[in-house]
Amino acid sequence: NTIPRVLFLGSYPPRKCGLATFLADLTENYPGPYDVIAVDESTAEGSSRNYTDKVIFRLNQTNSDSYYTVADIVNSGAYDVFNLQHEFGLFGGMYGEYVIKLLASIRKPVITTLHTIVLKPNNFLMSVMRSVCATSSRVVVLSNGGRQLLIDVYGVDEKKISVVPHGV
Repeated sequence: NTIPRVLFLGSYPPRKCGLATFLADLTENYPGPYDVIAVDESTAEGSSRNYTDKVIFRLNQTNSDSYYTVADIVNSGAYDVFNLQHEFGLFGGMYGEYVIKLLASIRKPVITTLHTIVLKPNNFLMSVMRSVCATSSRVVVLSNGGRQLLIDVYGVDEKKISVVPHGV
């Protein structure tokens, strides 16, 4: 039994935010081979951020074409799984809708970690979240409350949801 080769997508140090710290901790403790695509809001300005050599691409979060490049990297790479670290405001478009086209273009298993689940979503946000969950093979949430919200509010199949408590 081999450990899957994973391509992670999320914000990543040196970007300073909780999600970047979360993903750095996750990858540093992942026992198998992996690469990272860093979501970078400063790509358009030619950021001088220095990422580790594990970062193979910087996604310009506001450029919709950049998401197709990510899909090409996932599909053509020797990855077993694509892991999306999802947070509202991280991805471009209204409520991060650009990520929907990305997920729909990926031909490998997708595991999405949801860092925020809105209790009372408007119709558009509901649509985005349902699409993200529908195109994911598995959805990871950080609490039992988040799991219940996905089931009760968003109608996600409970068999698709895994709870990994934050900090574990």
